[in-house]
Amino acid sequence: MTWRHLYNVFNIIREIDLEAVQQQAHRRFAILVTGCSDPDVLALARLVSGGAEVHPWLELQALPHRHQETWDLALLVVRGERLGDEEKAAREALHRAGVPVIVVLVGAPFTAEALPRRKEAARVRLLSTSDREGFERVLAPAILKVVPSLNLALGRHLWGLRSVVADQLIERTSRANAAYVFTTGIAETIPVLSAPLAVADVIVLTKNQLLMAYKLALVSGKEGRPRDIFVEVVGVIGGGLLFRQVARQLVGLVPGVGLMARAAVAYAGTWAIGRLVYTWATEGRRLSKAEMAQLTREASQRAREAVRQFWQRRREPLPGD
Repeated sequence: MTWRHLYNVFNIIREIDLEAVQQQAHRRFAILVTGCSDPDVLALARLVSGGAEVHPWLELQALPHRHQETWDLALLVVRGERLGDEEKAAREALHRAGVPVIVVLVGAPFTAEALPRRKEAARVRLLSTSDREGFERVLAPAILKVVPSLNLALGRHLWGLRSVVADQLIERTSRANAAYVFTTGIAETIPVLSAPLAVADVIVLTKNQLLMAYKLALVSGKEGRPRDIFVEVVGVIGGGLLFRQVARQLVGLVPGVGLMARAAVAYAGTWAIGRLVYTWATEGRRLSKAEMAQLTREASQRAREAVRQFWQRRREPLPGD
């Protein structure tokens, strides 16, 4: 790492409130899992917890439940398509108490999107309470959408949500960096042949990447003082040098040389860094050269689709045009 990059990283560290981010990841929460079927309630709680043991911050209650405290979220497990009287009463009581309720329909036929009813924050369908694929596809995203301020804490403490939190964090940061390049005038002034290297030097992109990487480390359970964790993360990604390496490899994979190509490099480089950091944080290892090459190819494919969507939205006429 050059002195220039050390200086840039030092300035970024001063701008990021590491303590505040760590506090978000360590924030305590309380989730109620309730329903008429004790086996379904227990199985869903295990699914959310990510193992055979139910996390202690999840409270399991049969209906009619006893409302003794304010929960951050309630999961109301319903067998079939329709709520019974006790389930409707529980939904009503939780709504009055200001607790967001996600109704989880178990064993209901999946015929269309499960639209929430009044007094529900969300409604989802699962084939069963052991439906891991359905959980990651519909219930986990619904939970993260309903309580966004708890996402880091949920990912850190509930293994069942960890990979979904990480995936969303990486995708959102990658799209944010691509959108930044796509919508600012900076890219227009960058010479074509040096675009990948110039984009890597944009301080906004680097800051977003480092903050994403730090959050991924916290979500993955890394312990220690905020600055020590951050220094570890910087060591893994090289303070922007890894982005340069990935960008060079992407030059031949991303078609075109204009604004769309620059945005694609910003997306793909950020996404690749996120996947690399998450592997390091969860598995304690770094990717091999073969794995990095595969990661770069996948990042390129995802970047093309993301940038294509940006371009389509840009070309759509505004209301009233």
